Amino acid sequence: ANYVSKWTGTNSQGNSSIFDNGTSVGINQTSPQTTNRLEVNGQTRIVGGLIVGNSGLGQGVAPRELFIKGGGTQGIRIEDSTSSNYVYDITCDFTNGFRITDVTSSKDAFTIAKTSGNVGIGSASPTANLESWGAAAGSVFKALTLTNDGRPSTTLTGTGVKLEFNTADATEGPSTTGFIQAKHTAETFNASAVLQFSAGNTGTIHQTIDASGHVGIGVLPDGIGFRVEQSINGNWAGLIKNTHATNGSGLKVQGGDDSSVTSFRVANVSNTTLLEV
Repeated sequence: ANYVSKWTGTNSQGNSSIFDNGTSVGINQTSPQTTNRLEVNGQTRIVGGLIVGNSGLGQGVAPRELFIKGGGTQGIRIEDSTSSNYVYDITCDFTNGFRITDVTSSKDAFTIAKTSGNVGIGSASPTANLESWGAAAGSVFKALTLTNDGRPSTTLTGTGVKLEFNTADATEGPSTTGFIQAKHTAETFNASAVLQFSAGNTGTIHQTIDASGHVGIGVLPDGIGFRVEQSINGNWAGLIKNTHATNGSGLKVQGGDDSSVTSFRVANVSNTTLLEV
């Protein structure tokens, strides 16, 4: 009973795979849920568009292969029914924009804010073009990882990753105004790693921090804790100034592990010592 009949021969009829109990229709399904108007048991293919949602009634041609339209929040739920289930919702609504929500963990994993288009990772209300939000009390929150997986190459020198900043002026399009990069300067893994900073569009490296924490400005540290080497015409290569109104100390230089080590040396352009303490 309740099967839609079909012709099984020239003069004979039988049951088709369509089941209709007056409330719900099942295709290859004899017990469709009463909350479902249509239930299909088996692979289903739709050639053309599929329109879903209460505002889709009377809709003409679907603008996309899957068109979901309705009042209030509209979305898709993806659920792995294994064990205790894991659930994600993909939703869109007038207030919040577009979201991917980790329902199981109650986290808004990804958000595109309405109107601004700001993207939030872990942030439901991103205030910048891209905002990464986390909670890691007592530890450092890893907000971003950049990876260059160049393992097929046998060359380590020069391999790295770069974060580049581009801006435009009144007449020209965007160009590089600075970058931060981490790379290897030799074939020694980790020990040759440096972090470098550049400002301007010439690509010149202005500051380098090596794997030992040594700092070089205008030059690689080359084993020196703090090294400055620049071509500056008509001005000082460095200035240390304490602007405290009273009792402000100047520069302190403290030597190494014994009294015989030189603490301070002044030399001329030929590296001839002029003063040594």
